[in-house]
Amino acid sequence: MQPSRTLALLLLAPLLLLASCVKTGDFWNHKVVLASDLTPSALDGQWEGSWQSYEFYDNGLVHLVIVSTDVAPPSATLPAVTSPAAPGTSRYLAQVEQWHYGILAPEKFNMVLITTAARNGQIQFHGERDLGPLEGSCKYDGFVENNKAVLSYVSRKDFGSLTLHRVVNAH
Repeated sequence: MQPSRTLALLLLAPLLLLASCVKTGDFWNHKVVLASDLTPSALDGQWEGSWQSYEFYDNGLVHLVIVSTDVAPPSATLPAVTSPAAPGTSRYLAQVEQWHYGILAPEKFNMVLITTAARNGQIQFHGERDLGPLEGSCKYDGFVENNKAVLSYVSRKDFGSLTLHRVVNAH
């Protein structure tokens, strides 16, 4: 192979790799199929979508695995998991993986979501995540309706939104 072709292939390889990862489901070891809109509202399960920061113009893909705190793994040592749930609410542990600036710089974290059922069939939820002494806390507020979830977040230095769709594994 000619040296100029080799150099061109070396320069194009990262771009081809990034282009092949554009589909959301390619980031996890499962095939992704959007569930039908007929699925009743529920919070637990796998969710994928995108997030957008309105302060920093950052955005990217996001993946959540949400389970009831009753079945959360013992390693979930968030304070809200160990305290009793308030009457009329349920608690869920969200394991979040999000990518910054499109598909770069992944970040993983857990947070607890507190839910209440609304009269219109929606599930409303809120949560809070400690970002450390310099950043303070990040508060989340949102709802689930059928297979769609929308939530907003706000912290001392940032605010934005997430739009999610429920996914199921296809084998």
